[in-house]
Formats: sequence, C-alpha cells, structure tokens
Amino acid sequence: QYALAREAKVINMQYFAEHGLIPDFHSGFKLYTRESAQIALEGFLKVQQAMPQLDMMRYGSEAVPIVEIVANGGTVGQVNRITLETQPVVTSVRAKRLETYANKLIWTLTRLSIPYASAKQLLDNAIPRTLLYKDGNALAELMGLRREVFQKLGGTGNEPLFVHGFS
Repeated sequence: QYALAREAKVINMQYFAEHGLIPDFHSGFKLYTRESAQIALEGFLKVQQAMPQLDMMRYGSEAVPIVEIVANGGTVGQVNRITLETQPVVTSVRAKRLETYANKLIWTLTRLSIPYASAKQLLDNAIPRTLLYKDGNALAELMGLRREVFQKLGGTGNEPLFVHGFS
C-alpha cells in the first residue's frame, strides 16, 4: 500500500475485503492468469539475479508473486474453501527460519523501494499487533527477526522498539 500510494495508486481490495484488510496469500491454492504467472516468473528471475543471497527462488514462493503482481497493478482475490479434508500445515522448523523470514522482508522492502526509516516504522507498527508479541519466546524471535532485517537494510540492529503501554 505504501509503495503504490507513492504512485497515486491503491490496491483493489474488493475481492478479499470480506476476509479482512490483508489477504492470506501464504496458504491455500493459487490461481494465476497467464499474465500474472509471467509477472511472477519475471520477478523470481530478477530477484535471483539481483539478490541471490536471499534465496527467494526457494523460500519466496508466496512473497514474490503477490508483491510483483500487486506492484504491477494486478488484483488479488480470496475465497473461503469448503473441504472435508483439513489443509496440511507447513512450518519452517529448521535452523534458518529467522534468516528465511528476514530475507522475505528484506526483499519486499527493497523491491518496493521503501526507505529505511519507513521500513523500520512499518515493521515496528506490526510487531505489537501480532499475538506473538504476548509470548516471551516468540517476542525474542520477533526481535531477532527485526534485528536481522534492520542490519541488512543498513541499520545497527539495536534500534529500540518503543511500545507505549496505556493504563
């Protein structure tokens, strides 16, 4: 939204509005038009050439297509799927989990030319809103993710997170 707003554009939300402000593009089946599949493929090829260290060809299977398609004016839709089978849950429980998620954020922020100060605030806005913020172990992992992202974007990684409590 931030990147498109700088171009005086907005995301077409009408096809996922009933499910919330942010579509769930990390789960479920994907259906692409030929044009959107071409945009996604070109995005993967560009990121592999420009930033191979992020390994987005392996770990960016949801992030790259959605960012590239929306950045190029595409429309995202989301529907509820009724099924008798539960959807399998895939999680990253390997040692590189923090780096993998950080790389997705680093690529997204870099791809969309989000300035460091804005990127920092966007991430800091998101952290207190997540339920993970309420769990000590999960918060430590979130702060590690934040540190990794900020370091790779040119910060120190030790920038304080100011969250004000209200009583």
